[in-house]
Amino acid sequence: ELIEYNSSEIVLDALEGGDIIWESEQNGNFLHFSEYALSATPRKGYDFSKWLTNPSTELLLLNGISSAQNRLKIEGPTVVSASFTMNIYNLTFNNPIGGQMNAPSSYTVHDSPLIEAENSPGWEFSHWAGDVEYLGDSNAQQTRIDHSAKELVDLSFQAHFVREEYNISLESDGEGTFEISKNANTHSIGKQMDVVRVDSGTRIAISAKPSNGWMFSNWIGLPDAALWDSSPSLDPTKPDINFIPSADSNISAKYIRQFFSLNTPIPQFGGTPSGEGKYLFESEVDINATTENHFSFREWIGDTTALKYPSSVLENTVIIPDSNISLTPLFEPLKYSIQTGPDENGSNESNSVFYDHFS
Repeated sequence: ELIEYNSSEIVLDALEGGDIIWESEQNGNFLHFSEYALSATPRKGYDFSKWLTNPSTELLLLNGISSAQNRLKIEGPTVVSASFTMNIYNLTFNNPIGGQMNAPSSYTVHDSPLIEAENSPGWEFSHWAGDVEYLGDSNAQQTRIDHSAKELVDLSFQAHFVREEYNISLESDGEGTFEISKNANTHSIGKQMDVVRVDSGTRIAISAKPSNGWMFSNWIGLPDAALWDSSPSLDPTKPDINFIPSADSNISAKYIRQFFSLNTPIPQFGGTPSGEGKYLFESEVDINATTENHFSFREWIGDTTALKYPSSVLENTVIIPDSNISLTPLFEPLKYSIQTGPDENGSNESNSVFYDHFS
């Protein structure tokens, strides 16, 4: 009669990473000199390595210790264990423009690696590319690899970054406009207010253009030059500036009225004008003239379009235009009536004759 061994004498088990199945008699025991099928199956993330047993019983594994599908010959009590190797999978990251990636170089079935995209100054994270189906959120700057329902394989990812964009708000304080260009391409001309969207790789150039009668004074709210801008031009007293932005900015151009000359030449005769001087554009200036005896004021002549009232009004007002002007008062001599009485012959004939001051 053949010797029969139970499960305490024929010990078959699997180490971490897999499972085994085997044949036996119907009662679960094993008969001496019998052969039984023995199979090792690795779990996800593992490979079968080999069968572990006493060196003296290795030959009882008829297909050798390296074959997962085997047959075991029973020649006495024995212990056989299936061993498995945990696989390591590579993580590859392509060098991005605009930032860098932080992540391990490999993972195993027990890992759920965190990968993180770190943007450089002036850039912001956009999205992940590559084996994005393995990511928890392909639009999140920080996410984990989720392989719970997927095959374990080597993975490759690339983080995509885009340049940050900033609002450059422009406003005129006074009367004037702006000429704006981006990377030497005209963006807008002639606006008193504007909001320009500019990214961290674009140079914006702004020119202050005063209206007629006004002049540029200075800039208010100029930004600090970004650290990556090696050649900004941000002199607050000059009408032309340019820079690469690193943040939103609110910039104002201050315009002030110009001074213009009001000349009131003294005429050849008749009187003396007053009111001459330098005045701010659009100022209202009173002018007048002192009339000499035997003369009367006739009108103002010269740049009379600057007069607020008709040129025939002596005490007038000038609205200073955007240029130097001249206004001269014009006088004319008074005329007098001379009455004559009877002559020496007793004639009573009367004549009226009119003379001006120069007759």
